[in-house]
Amino acid sequence: MAVCRWTHIVAAVVALVAMVIGVLVPVGQLETWAMVARVCYIVLMVSAVPTIPHAWRANWPMAIVKIVAAFGLIGMCEVAFVHRLKGAASLQVLWLPLLFGIVVFALGLWLARGHHRGKPNRAA
Repeated sequence: MAVCRWTHIVAAVVALVAMVIGVLVPVGQLETWAMVARVCYIVLMVSAVPTIPHAWRANWPMAIVKIVAAFGLIGMCEVAFVHRLKGAASLQVLWLPLLFGIVVFALGLWLARGHHRGKPNRAA
């Protein structure tokens, strides 16, 4: 369980970094960083499956919000990459996924609540 959680955290950080670099690099290098982000999406989805029961026990409504927000974030990142490739990207389209990604990341950390042995937080 802890391996999946740490894999999820590392993949999330790498995906966010790939998004930032993809926004900043010349358009010719964008495909490389978009592919790094896409591989991270797959790792994130696979590593999330074992962590869902813990998040569900911790706070099932927020677990649903996190799952929906994570899929929305993937869509926002892909839209930003496409707009960047076409050269028609506004600053909002480029930076909104990063800000939303930080919110989704914080929500995931809150759901995990620092418990690395699968024990749900009973103090509430």
